Amino acid sequence: MSFAYPIFNSAINLICNRWFPDKERTLVTAICGLAIPSGNIFAFVMSGLIFSGVSTKDPKLIRDREDELILIQNVWITCITVPLFFIIREKPRYPPSLVAMQEQKKTTFMVNFKEALKSRNFVILLVAFFCIDGSFIGFGSVLGTIFG
Repeated sequence: MSFAYPIFNSAINLICNRWFPDKERTLVTAICGLAIPSGNIFAFVMSGLIFSGVSTKDPKLIRDREDELILIQNVWITCITVPLFFIIREKPRYPPSLVAMQEQKKTTFMVNFKEALKSRNFVILLVAFFCIDGSFIGFGSVLGTIFG
């Protein structure tokens, strides 16, 4: 998950800047940002339901349920993702804002990250995201044990 977070968060900015006008960009960014914790909670609840009633003394049943969980998650992910490859284009035909028309300058991740750390607002958002994400993961863990 830690490898996917930076990629996903970069994708949020890319999608919002290329596809949405200025008035809608904040809302879309918030909705996309909630996808990670929502997916975590969904995965915890799903695993709790699949592993409900499983005795920890039966390793074969646990392995079978793990295989079932992985299969179900992969089927869901595939069914959602594959159509997107055929439906979504790289960018819209008509740019929705001035930001979408600007050419992106090429820099490295570390240069951008160091620049972002200089921003007080970025650091506040970073800490807030960690707290919120940690709360969602903790809540999802508790829900998983409740259903399990």
